[in-house]
Amino acid sequence: MTRGIRGGSWTWVGVAALAYGLRALAWALKPEAPVVISESIEPGQTLVITHHRPKLSRKDRKKAAKAETKKAAKAERRAARHQPAPTKPSSRGESKNATRASRR
Repeated sequence: MTRGIRGGSWTWVGVAALAYGLRALAWALKPEAPVVISESIEPGQTLVITHHRPKLSRKDRKKAAKAETKKAAKAERRAARHQPAPTKPSSRGESKNATRASRR
């Protein structure tokens, strides 16, 4: 198993050939996309091609909601990190600067 395809192990070369062969066979046998409309367009006419998103499955809706919740929590953490730390009031109820000013 440690020799692998490049190491010269014919077993793994055979496994790789089988895997690629099955993949090529699946590609060759897949059906073609159906033709929805076929019309000729004259000069000056416009062709608009649109694609509507399919309705999200329950799993995808849950995934999107989880991502949104995670994004909001990250924004809250970031906002809390950038706020200045609250200062403690002194035991007397006045700030140190006011105390120093009154001593002068």
